[in-house]
Amino acid sequence: MKEIEKLTEQDTKLKTFNLVLVKPCKDTNHVIRKQQQRAINIEMIQLALNYGIKKYTYEHLSYTITDKCLSNTIYYKHINKLRGLCVVGYWQKDSFHIITTYWNFTIKKRKRY
Repeated sequence: MKEIEKLTEQDTKLKTFNLVLVKPCKDTNHVIRKQQQRAINIEMIQLALNYGIKKYTYEHLSYTITDKCLSNTIYYKHINKLRGLCVVGYWQKDSFHIITTYWNFTIKKRKRY
């Protein structure tokens, strides 16, 4: 994880976005708890927003990291740690509101040989 943090500091193409955690009425710590349980940090979320595949799911956006997304980047040697990361949320002006983050295991299990 420290290696990914160092690489994100060196990456000149990486845009940093203002991230806002959405707090639903019933479970105000949902996003923070799920990130901790799933070992997902802010740098990984920034990578998903910059390099991930963008899809519309219902009313929200999801960004998913696949092998193809990171094939020609400095993060390719860490693809096994990043493959399958999904970030769900929506844009509001210049900030991205995170609803949840999770690992898509159908993508995560695929490995390049």
